[in-house]
Amino acid sequence: IMRRISLHTMFKVPDVTLHLGENNWVQHIVRSILITLLAWGLSHFVIYDLESITTFASSEKKGDFHISDIYNAIANHRNVSQATPYVTVVAVDDCSRQDVMDVLDIISEYQPSVIGLDIFFRVPNNDSAQIINLFKGTPNLVLPTILRKQNNGDYERIVYSFVEQSLEANYGYVNLNASSVVDVVRDFTPSQHIVNGDTMWQISAEMAQIAYPEKFNVLQQRNNPTEIIQFSSISIPIVSAQEILYGDDDAYLTRYLTNRAVLVGDVNNINDMYSTPLNELMPGITIHAHTLHTILSESYTSISPIWLNWLIALIICFLFLFINIKVRDKWSHVGNMIMRVLQITLMFSLVFIGSYWYSSHLQYIDFSPIILMIGFSSLASDIYDGLYAIYIKIIITKTQKQ
Repeated sequence: IMRRISLHTMFKVPDVTLHLGENNWVQHIVRSILITLLAWGLSHFVIYDLESITTFASSEKKGDFHISDIYNAIANHRNVSQATPYVTVVAVDDCSRQDVMDVLDIISEYQPSVIGLDIFFRVPNNDSAQIINLFKGTPNLVLPTILRKQNNGDYERIVYSFVEQSLEANYGYVNLNASSVVDVVRDFTPSQHIVNGDTMWQISAEMAQIAYPEKFNVLQQRNNPTEIIQFSSISIPIVSAQEILYGDDDAYLTRYLTNRAVLVGDVNNINDMYSTPLNELMPGITIHAHTLHTILSESYTSISPIWLNWLIALIICFLFLFINIKVRDKWSHVGNMIMRVLQITLMFSLVFIGSYWYSSHLQYIDFSPIILMIGFSSLASDIYDGLYAIYIKIIITKTQKQ
């Protein structure tokens, strides 16, 4: 009697047909390769992206999340935070224009290496001439400017302050790499070409160019369109305007102002707060300070190429699957439990290894392809076994027909 192929008979396959034989290394290797390639395909074509996993992200970062944020968060909690020896922020929240001028005047007396101003004097007033004269007389001063992206992708400089119309000085743009305050600021763009053909430098890069030309040359020679900002394990000293105007601790001010790069601006302006990889909101001026620390300490992060990330993912996934097949073939259901534990352990271990490598060696290896493929390995194995079972059943049915 001829047997018909049906869904019932196709999926009713004896377990022995899936058994690959004891110590059959060739078959195990071939099967591991095929399942690895299937996991790779699922990682590329299934609508799923590790970068958008929101389980690890805080509520304000649900729409913008990278695995490097996990690296930063782990590294920041593991290492002891150290104050940067290069940069100081002076907070002038709620200060009048006269107070800001007085603060700048006193800071100059302590001979900082460079001063960056992150405040705009938008409207001219009776003190306009005094402000211009102060800026002219302040050595190594960098004033802020803003760039606006046009529809064609070019940038133009916006005259946002009356000072820009009246004073030839050193200017650096204060734009951050974020389209809104909810975006996570992870990197900075050292320079932009503007419509008149000039090159405008970001305020931290401009400050480095003036006071630390050797550090600026390193940044310039890297010639990268963006650089990752060093956030983890670094704290920025903040000196208040009141401590400068009314304090009498000269040793304290000397320590944090003399021969340092000083950024002056608001630290509590709610309209100038941005999300960072450390799962916290940070004022724009503090982000500039971290950027400047990155440049002056030459704490540049090397990013592994995409092809290397996927090559590592393919190799590790293959090894994992090969061990998985050997263990399951030898210990059956107990082997399944062992491999599930190993799968979870491996995925979490990769996250901690990535964070260690990131913080200790300033090298960013994107382990998300590996985690994706390891996560998909079980599904890939089930799909492979299902297809293999259907194939075996068809062969058996054809043999019986003959």
